[in-house]
Amino acid sequence: MPQTTRKEYLAANLETWRVLNGDALPFDEPAARRFLEASYNRTRDLAAADHHDVAARQMTDDRLAPLSSIKAPTLVIHGTEDPLRPLPHGQALAEQISHARLKVIPGMGHSLLSPGLPRRIGEIILEHTASP
Repeated sequence: MPQTTRKEYLAANLETWRVLNGDALPFDEPAARRFLEASYNRTRDLAAADHHDVAARQMTDDRLAPLSSIKAPTLVIHGTEDPLRPLPHGQALAEQISHARLKVIPGMGHSLLSPGLPRRIGEIILEHTASP
């Protein structure tokens, strides 16, 4: 259903983020609402998100390059409760990239909208980028 008003946009997207959060960790609704309000306020075209989804599904030549060709130090962060891409997706991704490190976050879904999770993920990324 198209979202034509601010209220419809916020309600629909808040529910989407609630589902993507999963059930294992609490959903930070106030943080999600702030994120969505900021997104709505800065967008000029609400349909752009739909265009993003369509583009993400197109398999162009550059997206078909083998993951084994990645040489950069790689960190794959994945939650155990991701309803969109279950944990085996993250495991398979890490296995395809030579020397990739997989960090599994118990209870995490497909979002960072759980209290304390953004800081924890930031610390994991900082540790990864700071190590030789």
